[in-house]
Amino acid sequence: MSRPPSAESSGASSRLVDAAMGLYARATASAGQLRERATATWAHVADVVPRNAPRHMVGLDSHHTGHVELPLFARYAMVGMLLVVCLLVNAWSRIDIRQTSLAVYDAEVELQRARAENARLRLELASLQDPAALSVAAEQLELASDVAIVDVPRHH
Repeated sequence: MSRPPSAESSGASSRLVDAAMGLYARATASAGQLRERATATWAHVADVVPRNAPRHMVGLDSHHTGHVELPLFARYAMVGMLLVVCLLVNAWSRIDIRQTSLAVYDAEVELQRARAENARLRLELASLQDPAALSVAAEQLELASDVAIVDVPRHH
């Protein structure tokens, strides 16, 4: 069975309403004070910082590219560019090493060919300077054999 509201219960509910109204009044007053403080703070920042100053230096900047901050994106871009430069230097050095080794191989082949040519020419020179070979060649050409051969010393 329900009882009719008594004076006590109506007093308690009115106290509850009064307490809620007091909390609401304090909250709105606090919000107003916070708003005044923020306005005063930003007014002070506006006095100290020039109007055309970069916003990221003042702490007002919250630019995002997607969900990544621009300074973080710039760091990744720099690391990426550094990686690309390293890869390009590595590729360039490998190509340069291959070209150099090919040039060395070609030079070695040319050197061996020149050494063989030099050996052939020395042999031919020795055969041309041999007195016995000269006598045989003179008889084949029917040259006079009674001519005296004189050795002439070399002067350097």
